[in-house]
Amino acid sequence: MTPTIRPITPADYDDVIAMLTEIAALHYRGRPDIFYNGGSKYTHADLAALVAAENSYIFVADTPDVTCAGYLFCQIKDREAHGVRRPDRVLWIDDLFVKPEARRGGVAAALVAHGREFAKEKRCDRVELNVWAFNESAIAFYEKCGMKTQRRIMELEI
Repeated sequence: MTPTIRPITPADYDDVIAMLTEIAALHYRGRPDIFYNGGSKYTHADLAALVAAENSYIFVADTPDVTCAGYLFCQIKDREAHGVRRPDRVLWIDDLFVKPEARRGGVAAALVAHGREFAKEKRCDRVELNVWAFNESAIAFYEKCGMKTQRRIMELEI
């Protein structure tokens, strides 16, 4: 059954913060040199501020078995022409996560599809996101959704 995608409500904040804590742990395991162990990216106040901010959106997915089974944080970014770069409008996916018990049920795909349709409604040129190189399962998922690498950030540790 296709998940139901809807805007976040304050009643979802505890579930979303729990998921944010899980994704923070994933990032810590993948890059402990960059990320702290424990904690959450946002607080209740941060979520409320994001919901109230212009061009900032948080959607959650419900399944028949799991309420708030996953989330999609996104922003619309209007970029002006600069030098040789054309102006564009992008739906930026800031964060996407699905609870472990809801994975493999189409929740993530439904959230990405919702983001794509939302981007079309908002007259965006494309959907973009950042994914860490260590997160190979996420990369494979995004490629399955039709996304491709646009650019890379390289590093040289000192």
